[in-house]
Amino acid sequence: MDNYSHKLERSMTMNVKTTKWGQTLVIPIPASFEIPENAEYTPVMGKTGIISFIPVHQNLFKKDPSYDVKAAMDEMGIGDHGRSIGKENI
Repeated sequence: MDNYSHKLERSMTMNVKTTKWGQTLVIPIPASFEIPENAEYTPVMGKTGIISFIPVHQNLFKKDPSYDVKAAMDEMGIGDHGRSIGKENI
């Protein structure tokens, strides 16, 4: 861990062990990381064996289809010139 821990936003010098729970292996996450209970992540293992957990992002429009992005941008003071500049689907 010493070779790359300086590049991480949060790291600790704590070793954890996997625990078998049914047909699943569990790795404890330090409480100091402040990960909320029931948070969803996609596990990924790189070629070097490093395991990463990528947060699963929820589609905010699925939860609230009436959400008005333009009104929210106006409320936050985020400007929009109204022209497409990339590959937007409009």
